Amino acid sequence: MAISVYVVAKTNPDQSEAFHEFLKELLPETRTKEGCQHVELTQNQDDPTHFVVFEKWDSREHHERYVRDLMKSGTRDRVYHMLASELAVYYCDVVEA
Repeated sequence: MAISVYVVAKTNPDQSEAFHEFLKELLPETRTKEGCQHVELTQNQDDPTHFVVFEKWDSREHHERYVRDLMKSGTRDRVYHMLASELAVYYCDVVEA
């Protein structure tokens, strides 16, 4: 069953533009990964240091494999100095309302 993933990031004020540029480089490639159905980047209108990446994947396993590959490639080292706090990652099921 498909899952939704929300990645919430808070950047250091002087790193928001660099973080945005980094994601503009990363996310087109993310969209090509096995199991990725959709990726959308949002930035808070009232606080430009606050970003949320909305992702839809075939399964949690697909996303976790993608994250493991990112960590092996050194992506974490490229981005973590830009962040004011740890990334928050939420795995969610769509539920009937």
